[in-house]
Amino acid sequence: MLTSMMEYATNHVGNPVDEECEFENKLAYFEYKDEIIQIFEVYGQGTDSWFSKPSEDTIERLNNTAYGVYLIQFDDFINYTKNKDSESNKLSSSSTILNDITGGHTVERGSK
Repeated sequence: MLTSMMEYATNHVGNPVDEECEFENKLAYFEYKDEIIQIFEVYGQGTDSWFSKPSEDTIERLNNTAYGVYLIQFDDFINYTKNKDSESNKLSSSSTILNDITGGHTVERGSK
């Protein structure tokens, strides 16, 4: 789930980085019912992700400055995920219909 949340943040608002970290990294911030969490992703010889509560200074910056553009409502992420799953199911049913029409046979171009 953290990976999905990070992908959503990357695609919708971008990601700040922790300048003090010695490894390549990115952050995401999500708010749900007045609680804020940060997701931290670090790259090295692999990827490690975790979440934590941000510092009071970071919360202040998210709430009162342009840095707040990085703050994502968790409900928006959930709705996006539901819509994405719904679209995926529609595509799956279209494939099933196509499979029914062709009788389960693969039709290739140029075959005799």
